[in-house]
Amino acid sequence: MTGDQPNRCVGADFCQEFDGITNVMISDLGLHVWARRRTLRHPVSGVLARIATYRVGTNPMNRPFAPPKGVGVVGLCWKYDHEVGIDVEQLANSLDDQDKFNAYRDKHGPDAVMNLTWDQFTRIRHRGAVFAFPIRDGRNRFVGCLSVDTSHGFGTLDQPELKAQMGLLTIVIGQAGLEHS
Repeated sequence: MTGDQPNRCVGADFCQEFDGITNVMISDLGLHVWARRRTLRHPVSGVLARIATYRVGTNPMNRPFAPPKGVGVVGLCWKYDHEVGIDVEQLANSLDDQDKFNAYRDKHGPDAVMNLTWDQFTRIRHRGAVFAFPIRDGRNRFVGCLSVDTSHGFGTLDQPELKAQMGLLTIVIGQAGLEHS
């Protein structure tokens, strides 16, 4: 991408690769680095804290979110210690009220709605396609994750090229020494 294009990406190399991989309009692409951090409420297992964000454009703004293990796409990535992708747009289209949400959760289990409450789900459902990839330290322990999200285009993003790029980034970040406290 050149600097004079309207969708200039602040994430540089990744966004150039992303633009070449997909046909999705990336004006709302978000790339986030999450690190495992201990808190007073979660002193043992901790939560995932967003420590860096690279976003194309200015919207949407990041909302506070520090999920414990198993909550949200990044929390599921932590829980299962492998990549997770969720078509949130499809879920949001079919679960458009709290009764449908609760019935779906009861039938398919809490992981099917990312272990979110209805209120939490309504706050994140604008991010239609979300993928998360684990970051591991030198001893192969989970220390955080890397997520990419956009408002739509799950099917377009769910392809080997994106997963390969995200996998490479997690290795580079893990080797750089992302530590949990």
